[in-house]
Amino acid sequence: MAYDVMIASAMADKTKADLVAKRLRALKFKVRYDAKREHTTPSSRDINDANKSGAVLVLWSKTAADKASPDNEWVEAIAHLARALKDALFQADLDSATPNEPFDKDERFRISGMGPKRIPAGFHALVDALGAAQGRKDLSDFLKIAAGDTAAKDAWKKAHPKDPIAGTAKKKAPAKKPTAKKQAAKKPTAKTPAAPPAPEPEKPVEETAPDTEAAAVPAATSELASEETLTPKIKLNPPRSPSAMPYRRPSPASLVDEEREDIGWTIIGPVLGGIALMMILAWVFRSGQAGTGGADEARLRAIGNAGLPALVEACPPGQVPRSLIEIPPLRTGTIVDDTEEETPEDE
Repeated sequence: MAYDVMIASAMADKTKADLVAKRLRALKFKVRYDAKREHTTPSSRDINDANKSGAVLVLWSKTAADKASPDNEWVEAIAHLARALKDALFQADLDSATPNEPFDKDERFRISGMGPKRIPAGFHALVDALGAAQGRKDLSDFLKIAAGDTAAKDAWKKAHPKDPIAGTAKKKAPAKKPTAKKQAAKKPTAKTPAAPPAPEPEKPVEETAPDTEAAAVPAATSELASEETLTPKIKLNPPRSPSAMPYRRPSPASLVDEEREDIGWTIIGPVLGGIALMMILAWVFRSGQAGTGGADEARLRAIGNAGLPALVEACPPGQVPRSLIEIPPLRTGTIVDDTEEETPEDE
């Protein structure tokens, strides 16, 4: 909630601060004054209310200005906060004490000696300054009007129709008393118990001539038959076998699905059969071809890059191929002596 004025004073000056708050409230100022304050360090609520208020009025006294007083910290903290705001700090002296720097150089209104029946000139100037900050005029003139001079007050209100003092609360119209007829209509009437519904007439039972077979049935069986007709019969629906079920013609959609399944199996079946045949043939012919050995094998190895298939020599398990053990000896060719220089022939 935003306030018009927040009052900051020492706890020892509670009586004078209460009087200032009442005077300002009589002029329709929204005043924030914590008369029950006991803390000496500004709380978060104190700081928020100081920031939201249009003006902060600091009341200086000997206690408030005394550095040795524990309450001086709270008063000066609020004063410093208001001084940092634009045009928010208003100061008044409750006695002859001078505040500390830098507040001793700022403007202060002297309201010492103010009491319940005495309003000093400094308070008139303070009221005009606070009113100007709120856009209000001639508040000191309203203070000078005597309490019983209603004509002067009405004239001031007419001259300042937009001022909060001129605004009068609408009186609530007295509630109309209900007339005798309305009261009688509103009075609850004793409810008479409703009469029970008349019983329905019994339908005459049609008399039928007894058959010859029914006459032969004993009386006990006739009584059981009458009880069976009165009690509802429970119908049981036992499960029926598929052969007993009536034939239902399949829908076109189900026929299409069956045809699609048949076509799929006709295609997938041969493919799976071909794959199985290939696997069987690969298992049968899993061993490699045996080499012919000798010159043919060497010849095939020599021309292996020409595209002929390379033949692998197969041997029984546990044995080593002969080609790895028997290494053919190296054969030397003709020896050529190339150390001697050729002598040129004489022409």
